Amino acid sequence: MSERRYLLFEIAGERHALLLENVAEIMDPPVFYPIPKAPLCYPGVINCHGRPTPVLDLAFLYYGKSAGGTGKVLVLDRKKANLALLVQSVVNIVFGPFPVVAAASNDGVDWKMLQVADGTARFVEPEELLETLEAEMNSPLKDSAGNLPGRAAVLNEGNG
Repeated sequence: MSERRYLLFEIAGERHALLLENVAEIMDPPVFYPIPKAPLCYPGVINCHGRPTPVLDLAFLYYGKSAGGTGKVLVLDRKKANLALLVQSVVNIVFGPFPVVAAASNDGVDWKMLQVADGTARFVEPEELLETLEAEMNSPLKDSAGNLPGRAAVLNEGNG
């Protein structure tokens, strides 16, 4: 296992991790411009160095709770995706050959867990995130306004 750098951040009070090489920039949330008919997990689009970049509210996507436009915005490396992630807070950058293991979850999301020195973090991979978003876009489930709900809302709808 080689030494890698990971960005630790929080979403809905839960610790998550992303390979630092996948992050191009960390910023305070700028003005979000609405995206007509976009799923509810997209609070808007930002102007990122002259390029429109959609912002994804990870708390809404994964937990059905919006971050409310506060926190930090992680702009992904454009080689991975033209996407920015709204997160609750940035915790730390850690270095190490940390193992990633599959873990069962009770929230309907099959997480990979990164085992860091002081505990664990739910590991977010851009490729898997894009697959989840594609599945969301292809989902036939919509709310009364015709918007696609976040993943957690879809899962909770099936339980209620």
